[in-house]
Amino acid sequence: MTLVAPTPLWKAAASLHLLTTLTTCYQHLNLNQNRISHPWATSRLRRQHSNSIFGISSIRFMMLSSSSNNNNNNEEVESSSSSSSVWLATPLATSEDIVLAKSLSIWPLDEFNVQLLNEVHPKNFVNPSTTNTTATSATTASSPETATSSSSPTQNEATMQPQQPNHQHYDLVVIGAGAGGLVSSRQASRRGAKSCMISSELAGGDCLNAGCVPSKALLRCAKLIREVRKVATERDNEFGISFTSATTSTSSPAEEVNDVKLSINFSQIMRRMRKLRSQIAPIDGHSRGLSIGTSIYQGRGIFTSPTTIEVIPHGKSIGDVSNPRLSFRKAVIATGGRPYIPSKDNIPGLKDAPYTTNLNLFNLVTLPPRMVIIGSGIVALEMAHAFATFGSKVTVLSRSERILSPSSRGGGGGEGREGDGTEEAAQVLQCALEKEGVTFLKNVVVKEVRTLRGAPDDATIVASMGGYNDEGGEDDNLHQSNLLPLMQLSLTCNDNTIDGVTIDEVTRREIVLECECLLLAMGRVANVQNMGLENGNVQYHPTDGILVNDYAQSISNPNVYAVGDCVAHVPRLTHMSGEMAKVVVQNSLFNGKWKLSSLVVPAVMYTDPEYAVVRANALSLDEHGHVVRSPRTNKDVDGEDAGGGEGEGEILFDTYKAELKHNDRAILDGSDDDGFVIIKCQLGTGKIVSATIVSTRAGEMINEVSLAIKHGIDLEGIGRNIHSYPTLGESVMSCGIQYINSKWETM
Repeated sequence: MTLVAPTPLWKAAASLHLLTTLTTCYQHLNLNQNRISHPWATSRLRRQHSNSIFGISSIRFMMLSSSSNNNNNNEEVESSSSSSSVWLATPLATSEDIVLAKSLSIWPLDEFNVQLLNEVHPKNFVNPSTTNTTATSATTASSPETATSSSSPTQNEATMQPQQPNHQHYDLVVIGAGAGGLVSSRQASRRGAKSCMISSELAGGDCLNAGCVPSKALLRCAKLIREVRKVATERDNEFGISFTSATTSTSSPAEEVNDVKLSINFSQIMRRMRKLRSQIAPIDGHSRGLSIGTSIYQGRGIFTSPTTIEVIPHGKSIGDVSNPRLSFRKAVIATGGRPYIPSKDNIPGLKDAPYTTNLNLFNLVTLPPRMVIIGSGIVALEMAHAFATFGSKVTVLSRSERILSPSSRGGGGGEGREGDGTEEAAQVLQCALEKEGVTFLKNVVVKEVRTLRGAPDDATIVASMGGYNDEGGEDDNLHQSNLLPLMQLSLTCNDNTIDGVTIDEVTRREIVLECECLLLAMGRVANVQNMGLENGNVQYHPTDGILVNDYAQSISNPNVYAVGDCVAHVPRLTHMSGEMAKVVVQNSLFNGKWKLSSLVVPAVMYTDPEYAVVRANALSLDEHGHVVRSPRTNKDVDGEDAGGGEGEGEILFDTYKAELKHNDRAILDGSDDDGFVIIKCQLGTGKIVSATIVSTRAGEMINEVSLAIKHGIDLEGIGRNIHSYPTLGESVMSCGIQYINSKWETM
C-alpha cells in the first residue's frame, strides 16, 4: 500500500494569500479607470477567497487531485507565485490566454467561461507521469471476472516489465473527450479496467461547449420572449395580465407592442447561457474523470502502430522524446465531428470570409442585425428561430426544395426520409418560423461571398470587453455595428420549382444579401484527419468517418472501436454517442456481442413547436455486417421496402395520425394548433416502423414510442396503456386507439 502525503497546509494558506493579494491589487487598479475594468473579474477572485465551498474545490483541483487519484499518476499543477496556473478573467488574463481561449472557441473570458475552461481544459495540466517500466494489463482474458481484477495494486506491481521511456499500457485508450469518449473511458474505469482518455481540446465536446447545452439555453430565453409577446398582444386581456407603458429609456433595443415597450438584452441572454454552461461543465470536467479513476492526457492522440498511440501535448511535435507513448489492449476513437465547410471552388470568397459556425456562434456579445444561414437542418432552424426572436433579420438558404431535406450532409438523425411524415412537419415548422420573421429561400446556389468589413481585431475585441457592468450586461459600445463583420452574398434561388430541385429558368431569381453574421449549418463531417489511422490499420472515409461493423468495431483492426460523430453512417447525436460507448465497453473488454443495429435512436429539434422522429431501423448493414449509409426511402424493421420510395405504387404500411388541435391539454395551453403525431406500422400489423411528432413537447412524447419499439410493444400496447389526463401524450395513445378500432372494423 502506498501512502500519499497530504498537501502541506502552508501551500493552501499561500494560495489563499495569493488570491487575497491579487484581489486587493486589482481593486486598487479598478478605481475610475474610464470603465475599462471588469468588476466580475474582481468578484471571481472574491468568491474564490470568501466562498468556502467554491474556494476549497478550486484549491483541491489545483493541488490535491494527484493525491486523491494516485492510482492514475495524474499530477495537477500546484499553485505558485504566478497566477497563470489557472484561467483568469479579462483583464487579468494574459494575451497568451486570450489567444489560447479563442483557439478553443471560447469567448469572452468572463467569470463563467473561466469556470468552464478550468473544468474542461485546465491550464498547465500535467499528463500522467511515466517511467521506464509499465504494468502489463492484468486483464489478459476477455471475461468480466478477469477484467474486474485488474485494479489490484499487488498484481500490477508483480507484472511490471521494462519498456521504453514515457510508456504506459492500458486496457482501454480513448481518443476524444466528448460524450462518447467520456462515457467509454469512465465506464471502463468503473468496471475495473485501466482506462485513459486523451483530450485535445475541450472536454464535453460539441454538446457541452458549442451544441446542445448553449443552444438550448438560448432557445429557452427565446421561448419566454415569445410568451411575453403573446400575452402583450392579447387585446381582451385573456390571460389576466396587464402591462403598463414603460417611461424609462434603456440602452437595449426595444420594440413597441400595444404601447408596451419590450426590451431584449442580448448580452444578458448570452451571459445566462455562459453561466448555465459553466454549471453543467463539472460533470464533463477532468476532475470528475480523475475521481472515477480515469487517467487523462491533454494533447492529440496519434496512432503510431496498430497497438500504440502517441500523445502530442500542446506546443510539442510528433516524435518528441518526452511525448507519452501508450500501448493498449483495446482503443476507442471518439474524436467527434466538425461543421462542413464548402471549398473555395464551391463558393468563391467563402474561405476568406469571417463566417460563423456552431463552434463560435455562442461567443457573440453583440446581436447581429442581419443573419444569413446556409442550411436548413436542425442547427439551422433552431438558431434561426432563436435569433429571429431576439430581433435579428434571419434568412435561411435551403439547397433543396424543402427544409429538413434528407439530402442534408451528415444528418443528425432528424432529417427526414420520404413518406415518414417529415414533409408535413417541414411545412408546419416553416410556417412557425415565418411567423417570427424568418425568410426562407429554396433551391439556393450561392455564387459568391464578399467580405465588406472584416471581423474586429483582438485589440478592438479586448477593448470592447471593458463595457461590462455589474449587472452582467454590456454598455452601448457592445451594440456598435463595427464590432461585427459585414458580408455580401450573391445567389440564385427558385421557390416555385415543380420539378424537384431542377431550377426553372423562368422562376429563378438572382439575389444579393448583406449580413453581419453568416452561419454555416450545412451538416457535419467526421474528425479523422491527422490521427495516423493508416499507421493503426484503421479504414475510414475522409468525410463520413471510421468504417465499423455492427459491434462498433473497426472493419480492419479488431482491437480498435469507434463511437459518435466520427463513425460513418450513424446518427450524429449526443445520446447516440453515449449509447455507442456502452456498446463498445461491453464488446471490447467483456467479450460482449451488443449490436448497434439494436439501438433505437430518437432525434429532436427544439424549435417551437418541437419536431421529433424515431425509426425502428436507425442503421443499415451490408452483407458483411458492416454499417453502411441508410437508403433515403423508408424501410420497415426487417429491411424490406416500407413505401414512400420513388416509383413505388404500393403502400406497405398503415398510417395513424392524431392532430393536437383535438387534444384537451393543447387547447388549455393555447398551443399546438398545427401539431400532430404520426405513427406508421407494418401493413396489417401494429409493429411500429416510425413515428413523427410536432408539438411543444415532442421531445418528451417521442420517448414513449422509442421504448415501445425497443421492447417490441406494438401500437395496440400503447393504445391500451392508461395515460394521464390531460396530457399531450394522449395524442400518442390516440394513434394506438385508432389501430385498435381498425381491428374492430375488420372483425
